[in-house]
Amino acid sequence: EYLKDMGYLPKEESSVATTSQFVAVRHHDRNHEHLHIITSRIRLDGSLVNDSYDYFNSQVSTRRIAAELGLEVTPTTNEAVASRLEQE
Repeated sequence: EYLKDMGYLPKEESSVATTSQFVAVRHHDRNHEHLHIITSRIRLDGSLVNDSYDYFNSQVSTRRIAAELGLEVTPTTNEAVASRLEQE
């Protein structure tokens, strides 16, 4: 869901050409489980993933996903992110 939100994977399953290659690693080297995602901005069709506002969009996406899964959502200091989440 996160990679779809960020534009690295297509929203529709039929658009394989607009997929980006990625690696996801989940581990427990801290007091909590966490995930690292490494992905290419260059899609398989040669187009680029738009990375404008990626920090903002990432915050919105991760908080939405956490809320849907019933995970603890950490508060944000960014008023724009908080406002957009309230609207959704």
